[in-house]
Amino acid sequence: MRILIVSYFFSPFNVIGAVRVSKLAEYWASKGHDVLVLSAKNQPLPKALYSKFSKKHVVYTNWININYLPERIMGGRKAISSRGFDTNNSFLKVMGHIYKSIFNFPDGQIGWFPYASCAGCQI
Repeated sequence: MRILIVSYFFSPFNVIGAVRVSKLAEYWASKGHDVLVLSAKNQPLPKALYSKFSKKHVVYTNWININYLPERIMGGRKAISSRGFDTNNSFLKVMGHIYKSIFNFPDGQIGWFPYASCAGCQI
């Protein structure tokens, strides 16, 4: 059986979603299935997740960080990863909520959608 896994998170980027999807790809491949993975490259995560799944069966695409501007306003990616988007400034809280409600639908990885769709159609 041919299986296409479409997931923003995949190894070597170390986050729990990538662990699950990487293990699923490994499992299906070990059972003899023809598995191909479509994922995003250059993610802002540590490249520390080892997977037995062959990288020649992974297609990595570009993506757009739709939260670039809010990240810069809040002090950069490192500051956000340590304390989150929390602030005591009520105006920034309201603006952040509005921004997230509009631009992060259905989630923060929506900037990958056009690239994933294009690559998926080509596959």
